[in-house]
Amino acid sequence: MCEFELVLSEAFKPREGQAIAAQLRSSLPIDQPRYYMRKSASDLPQFIELIASADLWKTTLGVACTAFITAYVARLGYRAAEASADFVAGLFKAEDVAPLAGTIMALSDARSQVIPKATLRIGLDVPNRRTPTILEISANDPADVALAISKFIQNVDQISEAMAREAEAGRVPITQASVSFSPDQAIELSWQYWLPDHNIGAHTIKIR
Repeated sequence: MCEFELVLSEAFKPREGQAIAAQLRSSLPIDQPRYYMRKSASDLPQFIELIASADLWKTTLGVACTAFITAYVARLGYRAAEASADFVAGLFKAEDVAPLAGTIMALSDARSQVIPKATLRIGLDVPNRRTPTILEISANDPADVALAISKFIQNVDQISEAMAREAEAGRVPITQASVSFSPDQAIELSWQYWLPDHNIGAHTIKIR
């Protein structure tokens, strides 16, 4: 996978999708946007989704995320609520953080094009592109978004390896696996899968 897959929910018009892709391409290699259409979509939350391989996430944003999270945690730990706008703006101006800052600004602009604001979903193409592993980000504050993306990218190898092992064991997600971070910064992966008796099973694993 050499480009990010950009998926937009149905509230985004094709012209908007092309504009979002163009803005993101200043920082990331983006494929042509794809649209996810649902019935009765007016009652459903809208989203912007970026899917890529672990290697592509690391190649494009790995250095920027490491630079951001190193400076941020050294000053504030993981307490995003204590970050001032000036402090975050200063980090975003750093040359090595620029790809991450550009990506977040482009995504923030894109999320604001629908009301209520669209959720951001970033993920890995594991076990495959049809059933990806997704971190959902509902936060709007740039510091919160940067921390979430940075923690995700710092752990993409662990997440990919864990989901590959689970798939080999027969626990392939029916739709997708969800990523979350516990208060102790451990990674939790949760999903549903088909049991041998054709019932649906739920499975959660924690990675430290």
